[in-house]
Amino acid sequence: SLGHPAQQKRSTRTPATDPSRWWPRAHATKRAIAECPTGTDLVGVMGGVSTGAYGKLAFSGFQPSSKQGLAMGRELADGTTANWSVTAHAICMKAGSLRGLDQVLNVSSVDSSSFRSASAPCPDGKTVISGGATVWNPDGTYAREVVLSNVSPWTNGKGAYAIASETINGTSNTWYAVAYAICISN
Repeated sequence: SLGHPAQQKRSTRTPATDPSRWWPRAHATKRAIAECPTGTDLVGVMGGVSTGAYGKLAFSGFQPSSKQGLAMGRELADGTTANWSVTAHAICMKAGSLRGLDQVLNVSSVDSSSFRSASAPCPDGKTVISGGATVWNPDGTYAREVVLSNVSPWTNGKGAYAIASETINGTSNTWYAVAYAICISN
């Protein structure tokens, strides 16, 4: 059973024209972090972007770590002056309640092709219970004009995969996708 209800954090609602944002307005990026309480383990992360600017925002991914979940979103090429936010949800369970809890990740190729997939296999004897995915540039910034189209478990339950592609505007930058799998012992 859940040790604590899922934790939720929302980024501050900041207009896209706010000069304190670290990227130009056309590629403004936001993130939200949700943390698990003491005595619990992260077993899943979910998130999304608010819907105030249809077609102008992209969900950049959700990334699990041992005690927190990160969700990321960004504006696409045309930007928006609408207020928007990113929400992260951490799914937490009592520490030690899942035998063999493990997190793995795998990175796709790094180049400027328009489509990317990454697959994160669970270690032998383990099954996936959750996952995540992100898209990045090699310099550690969020990949612009790239969107996640699928984050799913393998059909046999032994890992997770992510699929990402460039938007219609495309990019000449190199980028990569990362797939995350949260696994437990069979």
